[in-house]
Amino acid sequence: MLRPAILRLGQAGMLAARGPLRSQVRHANIEFPYRGLITASKGLHRRADALMGFFWFWILWHTWHTPEDILGHFPWPKTEEWTDEELGIPPLDEDD
Repeated sequence: MLRPAILRLGQAGMLAARGPLRSQVRHANIEFPYRGLITASKGLHRRADALMGFFWFWILWHTWHTPEDILGHFPWPKTEEWTDEELGIPPLDEDD
């Protein structure tokens, strides 16, 4: 007896929370499809490819010409100048 009442309450809550079944949004005379694909024109593909090409050009140009933005602004240490003591290597003539 209690179970049908709980089911009805659950269904009513689901119906109340659900939005419109079809999209009612219109912008610039473009209807957005509900669960569908948006087809793009060749011009839009060309503009997207040009924008993507410019983006990668910008990233690679600045990576090549200002690598310190990624690698840091400090001089790299010269590992050839480190001594065995700095590296924690015991001397060779030390007896065990």
